Parts: sequence; structure tokens; C-alpha cells
Amino acid sequence: MKTFTAPKNILLVIIAIATLLFTGCEEGAFPTVTPEQQSLSVITNYAQNPDTAKAPDVDTYHTLDIQSVTPSNIQDVNLLIARIGKDKVDTKEELKEVIAKREKALALIMAYASDSTHAPAPTLETYR
Repeated sequence: MKTFTAPKNILLVIIAIATLLFTGCEEGAFPTVTPEQQSLSVITNYAQNPDTAKAPDVDTYHTLDIQSVTPSNIQDVNLLIARIGKDKVDTKEELKEVIAKREKALALIMAYASDSTHAPAPTLETYR
């Protein structure tokens, strides 16, 4: 029987193999992929291949307990993920940090836009 591993599911296969190696499983048992692992795989795959991979949806982020991603900002978040690449979002913690940094920058920009007299001015770093 010939088996084919498509690029879009290779991360899931690697996770499953690593889990087997590190946890040890009874013969014939195969660990299941958790919803969090699946969601992170979708996001990292998109970050690595934004032109060909399926874009993450709001539920994908919510599964990782990132509730700030909404239908109104999903496209902007996915553009950010595609721009910064896989290496900066390949763990849940890194992904949360990227999203939090985005939210903080947007809050600073919006505060300055509404009150440039009292709010601190955004810097070049704010826009990166």
C-alpha cells in the first residue's frame, strides 16, 4: 500500500511521530491530535505557505484561547501571520505574544489618533 503525506498535513504527522517517540505507546496505539495541535498546525502551515495553505479562521484562534481574533480583524491577523512567518508563531505562547503585541500597537495608534496632545506618539517600532 502506497501512502502519501501531503505538505499540508506533514506537521501533524511529525507531531504524531514525536508523541510516539517521547511518550511511548502500546503496540497498535496511535496518539490522537488535539484540537489545539490541529489549530496550531493550520496557523503555522499558513505562516509558511500563505499563497497555498488554507487561511486560519476565527475558530482556529479561539481553539488556542485567543479570543481577540474576530470576524472583523481575521484578515489583518492572517496577513500579519503570513508576513512574520512560521518561526515566530510555531508555539501557542509565541502566537499569543504576536497577537498581544499587535493589539497593544493598535491601541497606541488609536489613542494617538484620537488625542495627539495627551497620548504618546507611536514610534516606527509600533508599526512593525
